[in-house]
Order: sequence, then structure tokens, then C-alpha cells
Amino acid sequence: MGRRGPKSVPKLDLYAWDAEWLWFFSGLRNGFPAKTWYSIAVPKKPRLQTHPILLAELRKKPIDVKREKHISASLPMDRKTWVNLLAANMVRDVRRVCKSSKYWSRESGDIRNLRACYFLGLTFDLAPIFLAAKREERYPKSTRPTSDGKRMRFLARAMAGACLGLSPRYTHEKFLRDGRDENDPK
Repeated sequence: MGRRGPKSVPKLDLYAWDAEWLWFFSGLRNGFPAKTWYSIAVPKKPRLQTHPILLAELRKKPIDVKREKHISASLPMDRKTWVNLLAANMVRDVRRVCKSSKYWSRESGDIRNLRACYFLGLTFDLAPIFLAAKREERYPKSTRPTSDGKRMRFLARAMAGACLGLSPRYTHEKFLRDGRDENDPK
């Protein structure tokens, strides 16, 4: 028989899922930002020169490295889905909101963002846990606009724990014990 009590979960997995859920919820509320990445292009050396003096000169010459910047397209916010998710009280309401989102496009061939669609699908599948997190006593119940970031952080943590098989309360307590509460988004 195994040990009783909560099982250990790798912290990095929990933090990674938390960052992904926070990206998704803040994207619904504020819009998904454009991604920027860089690549380095190094030109090939010419192979025509075989004379030792010319090869020595070629080795002394600095390499011309170019840094190329790539920017992906940003996606607009889906504020209606975020507000309706916060207002949902039943599992069928959460699933209806997920299906009515503009990023829900499982059937059509036009998937604008696979990542947003994936997290909508996870929200659809984990709707009972999403509602359990909203019923939690530590869930921010204030209707002030400044509490929206706290709600987003709490739900992201609860869904991160749900992806790893943890309850919303245990996940929130684990984050508080680890001291990961100081970076709440506004």
C-alpha cells in the first residue's frame, strides 16, 4: 500500500502549466500578443580559394553574421468569452461559452491559433474543476475591475493543478507555500 496524503508534483510542471493558463486567460481578456523571435544567418565560406595566403586572409576576416527578426500576427481579444466564463454557474454554461468562442474551430479547417483552441478544449473538458475553483472560498469574489487579475491568476493556478490531477484548493495552497503570490497581474 502506498503512502497516504497528497502525492508530490514536480514544481516546474506546475509552474509551466500555470504560465500557459495565465497566457490563455489574459489573451481572452486583453488579446493574444504577437510573438517575436530572432534567427541568426551565417553565410557560407567561399570554397574557390585554395592558395594558402588567401586562406589565411580569409580566416582573419570577421564573419558577417546577420540577425533576422520575425514577428507573428497578434490575435484579437475575446472579452465576451472571458466575461461569460466568469458568469457561468453550471458545467453546460461553461461548455456553451467555450463552443461559442471565436477561437473554437475544431470542425472547420480554419484554425487561427491551435494553442488557444487547445486551451478552450481543456476548459471544455475540465469544466467541473473550473466551476469548483470558482466556488472555492479563496476565489476573489469582488466585482472591482482590479480584482480581475486576481481572478485570472487564481483560475490559472486551479486549471494548472487540474491538468496535473490536483484539486484547486491544494494547488492554491502549494503556490502560497512556495511564495509565488507576489506577481499577480493587474
